[in-house]
Amino acid sequence: MIRKRFFDRVVVSGLALALARAAIADNYGNAILTDQPSGYWRLNETSGTVAADSSAGGANSGIYQSNTSSYSMGQSGFLPFAGNKAVHFNGGSVYGPYDVNSAILSPNYSPALQPFAYAKNFTIEAWIRDSSPLPANESDPNFGSRMIFAGNYGFGLTELNEPHFVTYGRKDFILSSVKVSQDKWHQMAVSFSGTDATFYVDGANAGVVNVGHATANAAQTSTQFGIGRRLSAEAPWLGDIDEVAIYNSILSDAQILNHYQAALSEFGDANGDGQVSFADLVAVAQNYGKSVASFKQGDFDGNGGVDFADLVTVAQHYGGTIGAAAVQSPTSVPEPGAAIILSAAALSTMRRRRRS
Repeated sequence: MIRKRFFDRVVVSGLALALARAAIADNYGNAILTDQPSGYWRLNETSGTVAADSSAGGANSGIYQSNTSSYSMGQSGFLPFAGNKAVHFNGGSVYGPYDVNSAILSPNYSPALQPFAYAKNFTIEAWIRDSSPLPANESDPNFGSRMIFAGNYGFGLTELNEPHFVTYGRKDFILSSVKVSQDKWHQMAVSFSGTDATFYVDGANAGVVNVGHATANAAQTSTQFGIGRRLSAEAPWLGDIDEVAIYNSILSDAQILNHYQAALSEFGDANGDGQVSFADLVAVAQNYGKSVASFKQGDFDGNGGVDFADLVTVAQHYGGTIGAAAVQSPTSVPEPGAAIILSAAALSTMRRRRRS
């Protein structure tokens, strides 16, 4: 009986993951779901009050709060696929820095613990674009950080744009050696072991801050979690937030990097070097018409095969710089004639391969 119950749980969990992946047909979303987040908010909504949870099971949708003057839905996100959106937060500057209705909140589970009230061994990840210049209240060192995701702990940037993780009332973990550039999209993540906070920026391990002599672990409380500020309305975010995920586990360097490269692949970058170049065109040519298991083989739209759509993706962004070097739309895009020449060259390469 115990074995059967365990088997049933595995089947149900596997089915939920399969259904969630089927509903997300892009490389980045598939990479996130593969690592089993406990909450995943893509923030693609353009209206309404529900921020859908795209994790397997989807049990923890967020709630867009009432003050729509403090945030704007339906903004352009980093990922290029149709329908990808982000939310812009104005830092609470319209109604002052402590507007309690200017964020996306998790449902109120009080007095029970929030589903994400972890003490240790978890990871938070998001894509962010921090706006400049900061309002006077946020550039003041006494004001504090701007939070991407916060509850009984928080993750964001300091007023000096340093990656910041805090276990409220216990310890601030600030990576002072890194400054995250403003007005550009960045992948940011932090994992917390209870003693170490490991920060990631654009796929790379940016550094580790140790707990030192402070109390380890975050205090587990019934505090609601917010995207874009803390529940108490402290530390409102100024800028764009997209693709927020939390994991009840510590992701490895390789997993974080894979997420980042999966995002770049949606521009036609197969090898994750931040460039859309001839090497990426070759990956498509070599696998054209085949079913493949990875974006590294030229599947840029996550449909499990390499086809004309993937060829078009490379042609559209050929010569562009993406990722950490630009973190915007590619810096150069070929004219239509160039795209046709690239496509013809790739098809010619495939024909030669088939005849040989």
